[in-house]
Order: sequence, then structure tokens, then C-alpha cells
Amino acid sequence: YGYIRVLMSFSMIYITYVILRNIYDLKKMIAYSSILHMNLSLFGFFSLNLIGIFGGCYLMYTHAIISGGLFI
Repeated sequence: YGYIRVLMSFSMIYITYVILRNIYDLKKMIAYSSILHMNLSLFGFFSLNLIGIFGGCYLMYTHAIISGGLFI
């Protein structure tokens, strides 16, 4: 699982820079933040313990509610 964590870490850093460059387009920022939140959820799932899995599920649930609210 080490190479997956390295790949997710690189992806999170790259997506953060992409979000900072697109500060004027809200829909793109929300789309890229969805990718970032998915990486954080996968970190929890790949931790293979109960707290990490619960944290990943909770993050996905709250992200769905907040993203849906932003598009309304």
C-alpha cells in the first residue's frame, strides 16, 4: 500500500496547486476539491483500521451534502 499512498500524496499536492490557480471558477474548484476529498477518503480506507474507515465514510457523506448545497 506504500506506493498507493505516495501516489495519493502527490495527487493531493498537485490538486491543491490546481485549485489555487482556478480561484475564479467556482465549479472547477468544487470539482477539484471532490478529487481531493476522494484522496483523503482513500487514505482512511487504506489505513485498514476502524477509525480510518469510519473517517473516510464520514468525509464522503459530509462532502456530498456540502457539494450539493453549493450547487443549489
